[in-house]
Amino acid sequence: MKARAQRGGMSRAWLWWVSLLLFFGALWSFLASHNLIYSTERLFWSAQISALRMVKDPASAPPAAVQKTLSRLQEVIRRYPASNLAARAQLLIGQVHAARKEYPAAHEAFQKVISDYPTLARHVIDAYRSDAGTCLMEKSWQKALEIYRKLLSKYPTELRVMDVPQLMAGVARNAPDAGESVLREAIQHYHLVIGQCKPGSTLYLVAQQRLAGCYLLASRWKEAAQIYETLVMTYFNRREVRYWMKAVEELGKRRLGDPSRAHTLALQFAEQHPNRRVLVEPWLK
Repeated sequence: MKARAQRGGMSRAWLWWVSLLLFFGALWSFLASHNLIYSTERLFWSAQISALRMVKDPASAPPAAVQKTLSRLQEVIRRYPASNLAARAQLLIGQVHAARKEYPAAHEAFQKVISDYPTLARHVIDAYRSDAGTCLMEKSWQKALEIYRKLLSKYPTELRVMDVPQLMAGVARNAPDAGESVLREAIQHYHLVIGQCKPGSTLYLVAQQRLAGCYLLASRWKEAAQIYETLVMTYFNRREVRYWMKAVEELGKRRLGDPSRAHTLALQFAEQHPNRRVLVEPWLK
């Protein structure tokens, strides 16, 4: 009995030591992991500052400094290859290469963001835009249009890409035989978005404004004026009402031969929204 009690005491002591060792092992693992995350974040922020400085002024950075920054960004990717930080690091690598006119390397970096981080929509969108922007730096107009089309097909109603069709219409002016067709494509896309979103939403507002811009590019003055009139009456609480009223006034006077168009709209606005009359006061006179 005494020997059995001694064996039981030794067993409990052994279990206690094992538990203690496991606890400290887990604690050490946690602290080491936390320290690695912290050090990686510091590495990224330091490299990001250097990279953005190089993007802004590529001629000021000596090759050794550029290589050091790129190596740091690659190290961030190596440590956490599937993370948000890795996607941002990969995007910065592409932007540094593009600023230094190292276009093939830039395209490769941007495509890696698109292929390796498909669920990180924000960074994928930035990669598409940066890739197209690099094509514009190369004056590869058709290739830029192709990239913009891929972006729109992937995120057709994403607010952050609502300027892209209008950008395409501007780019198409430099592309032989593409101007009018791309402008029609942009107009169709905005009509598609407007048909899918709720009137009064931010997306509806942005798409309508961009559509008006495309109509102006196409010299379709009446359609542009009608959009601005719709915006005035729909978003009557916004400061932009004055800007839209001014657009209606200019179009009425200079393009449509209707100098009283803005006045008529202001009267309608003041009748329906008397508490916001001050916004259209200059056009009531």
